Amino acid sequence: MESSGNGALVGRELPPAAVLTADRHISAIARTLKAAGLAGTITELRVHAYLALLSGKSPYDLLPPPGLAGPDGPGTGPDGPGRPGGMGPTHALGPLLAEIRDGYRGMRAIRASLRASKREARRAARAARRSLERELASYTSPGDLNDLDAILERHSEEETADIRLILAARRAA
Repeated sequence: MESSGNGALVGRELPPAAVLTADRHISAIARTLKAAGLAGTITELRVHAYLALLSGKSPYDLLPPPGLAGPDGPGTGPDGPGRPGGMGPTHALGPLLAEIRDGYRGMRAIRASLRASKREARRAARAARRSLERELASYTSPGDLNDLDAILERHSEEETADIRLILAARRAA
């Protein structure tokens, strides 16, 4: 804690390019929030964006749905500046920012779905390999293995790579 009672977060010895990129990203978010009518200075909005991102939240969640601003414009709702009732966009950016906020949530859902799909693909590949290993286990005699090698020679290395790896592992064992 600082002597003022506020907290402090510091990053040291960070890669300069990453720091510049992060700084630009936070500034762009702050400018978007400001353009949407969120009350506060750019510095204050940068702080809100920074803390939201570090907390795993979307900074656009700081914006309520369109139409929640006070009668005198953005930042003048019943709860005053910086409060939920005082943060609503009242102009054409409102629907756009709501769409961005929903898009951010949608992207998180898409990423989760992709991770699940990749997990399922890995499981399916492991199951297919185990099935192939079980089938190849029936080729035990030298004659069977020679017949199998003759069949494999008729196909490309790419087509038969999995089978060849399994057979090589069995021969080495």
